[in-house]
Parts: sequence; C-alpha cells; structure tokens
Amino acid sequence: TNGRYESRLGTFVTALLHKQSSLSYQQPVGVALMNHHGGLRAPINAGPITLGEVFEVMPFENKMLLLEVPGKKLTEIITFVGTSSSSMMWPVSFEITASGVKNIEVDGKAVDPNRTYLLVVSDYQANGGSGFEMLQALERVDIVPVKLRDMIIAEVRELTTNGDTVKTEVANLITVSMQ
Repeated sequence: TNGRYESRLGTFVTALLHKQSSLSYQQPVGVALMNHHGGLRAPINAGPITLGEVFEVMPFENKMLLLEVPGKKLTEIITFVGTSSSSMMWPVSFEITASGVKNIEVDGKAVDPNRTYLLVVSDYQANGGSGFEMLQALERVDIVPVKLRDMIIAEVRELTTNGDTVKTEVANLITVSMQ
C-alpha cells in the first residue's frame, strides 16, 4: 500500500485518537477517522519528541467530535475511505479489489448494520471537509471537543512518563488485490 492507505505516522495518530478519545469522552469510541493526506503536515523524527514537532505535525486547531453512525452508513464511509485513499480509520480493515472495497471489519468483526457506532472525527471532516459531506447529517454527541493536538501530546506524555518510547509500525489493515 506504500503510504497510499496507511503510514507509520497515520497508524500512530489514528490509533492514539481512538484510545485518547475513549479516555477524554469517558465512553468507548468504536472508530477513529483521520485525514492523513493533508491532515498530518510533518514527520516525527527519531529521538525525543518536542512540543514544536507536535505543532508541526498538527498545526491546525482541529477539534475532535463524536458522531453516532448507523452500521450501514459506517460501511458507506469506510467504502469512501477505501476508494479515496485520503484518510485512515482505526481499528478498521478492508480489502481494495478491482470490484470495490470488500471484507470490511471494525476491530476484527464485520460491521453490524443494526448497530450504532461512535465515530471520532475532526470538526473539519464532520463539517464535510475532504469530501466527507456524508458526515454532516449524522447526529453529534454532546461533548466538550478536545483538540487532536492535545490528544497527541497526552499520548506522548503518557508513554514517556511510563518510561516507554514512542514506537509505531504500519498496521497493515488494508490490503490491495486488484484481481
């Protein structure tokens, strides 16, 4: 997939967005959506992570919102992500084939069309940015929005306070087989 669908930084930020939003909003968030082509503006280099680097990665004042998404609509959103390759989702996997997006799963399970999922997404995308007009009509959960940058800072501080280093790999949740 060579960074078109997934990247190390995209995996790191989308996974931490999923985790940190569940903590920030004190409820289990089902899916995180992150605009990684254009949304993440700089790499994080090896070595100590500075506050300046976090601001370079996320220079925008994007606030994260929670949306209630019916399962059928979530499948449409994931299919759009698969065909546009402009965003990443966590913990979502799918296959890109010649006939479309297939084998969609959330956290290792097929999307339940009768379930409502909580989707964490930036206010930019929730308001239709990057082609996500389909998000505008979704019900918003009443929360105090948290900036994505603050979630990145919280994750890095949590890891380094515990003596861990920030390590990430491409999740390889997206497969491309044009057969």
